[in-house]
Amino acid sequence: MLWVEMATTPSQHAKGLMYRTKLNNDTGMMFVFSNSKELNFWGVNTYIPLDIAFIDKNDCIRKIAHIKPFREDLVSSGCVCNRAIEVNYGYFEENNIKEGDYIVYKNKNKKNAVVSFINQKKTAQFQEEKDFREQYPFDNEKGDLPIIDPEDLDQYIEDYNEYQDEAEPEITPDSEAIPDQIEDQYKIDEEAPQGISPEETIEYSMPKDINLVGKPIKIWYKTKAGRNIERIIEPHDFFTAKSTGNKIIVSYDRTVGDIRAFIVNNILWIDVLKDEFSPKFKIEKQIKIEKN
Repeated sequence: MLWVEMATTPSQHAKGLMYRTKLNNDTGMMFVFSNSKELNFWGVNTYIPLDIAFIDKNDCIRKIAHIKPFREDLVSSGCVCNRAIEVNYGYFEENNIKEGDYIVYKNKNKKNAVVSFINQKKTAQFQEEKDFREQYPFDNEKGDLPIIDPEDLDQYIEDYNEYQDEAEPEITPDSEAIPDQIEDQYKIDEEAPQGISPEETIEYSMPKDINLVGKPIKIWYKTKAGRNIERIIEPHDFFTAKSTGNKIIVSYDRTVGDIRAFIVNNILWIDVLKDEFSPKFKIEKQIKIEKN
């Protein structure tokens, strides 16, 4: 994770990191331009060696290059971009960040942001999450998470989203429907508590605060229609159904790329995964779900 200063005005673009004699590790500067164009930087009045990543409007790193101190020769993006990130020389190589990777950033305020980098192998997951952010946009000025309307939550309960024409195949915990990948997003966390209830496992996996990370879980779930399905979800919060008293877990479902809710008692099996996630939404108050 990289903390960056935001350079958004022409004067900030021109000054950049000039005259600085030190740049702390895991810090840098992000240049944001109103229009996409070929970007050019140089090392005039720059005292420290830098790496620079040129980023297009789709959040993809198109080129990584080096800026040498006090040099007038231009370092060009070579293609149309609308952002660039400058960091200490060697930062991208040390953190295995490459051309073709993607960025996700969240503004802490108008002057600073936090940037995460997504490996090419997770591009499909990133695209799903990018679509989710466009549907439920962040308040970038305040750095707030999108707020989900409590009255709309019943539409996300998986049992009310039966697929009549394209029913998912029945799946058991022995299924190979999700391949055994090398990436942490599919690896089981062997350090997670064992022999506890599904509800306790979910509580262990949920972020304890909107500023903390949680752990995704892989669940095998029996719907009210009797189908067994397999999902990888990021648990966010619990709620209670009004008529049945059932405990409901509201989550971001990586498998479908949207919010989904599940009845805890209908979860057949849970595996906690080694990957981590940050909260993608929040719900300000508890609700009573009206459907039976």
